Amino acid sequence: MSDAGGRMKDQLRQDLRSAHEQGNDFEIGVLRTLIAALDNAEAPPLDEEAARRHSTHRDQPSETVRLRLEEADVTRVLLLDVQEREAAAEVLESAGRAEHAEVLRRQSNLVKRYL
Repeated sequence: MSDAGGRMKDQLRQDLRSAHEQGNDFEIGVLRTLIAALDNAEAPPLDEEAARRHSTHRDQPSETVRLRLEEADVTRVLLLDVQEREAAAEVLESAGRAEHAEVLRRQSNLVKRYL
């Protein structure tokens, strides 16, 4: 089993460091969002009992094994992000918010670099 998610997050974190060094707030925001999306995709599903334990014992630390993402999983996460940004851009465009729609399209193009 590969760890494509870990490799992609390593690349995103490296690019995030570069964006920080360059003071590129635009890229920083998008890269943080992508790292969080991959982290969320690695979270194992909670069954009912685990969810109950988690919600009632918040003060007790626990270790949870993360899922390993395959290339297809990473691609799915990134494509979903692109689709959501482009759909939101269309809505904003139709609402007369062209400047905001353009920002989302630029963000989408940044995400596409990783596909």
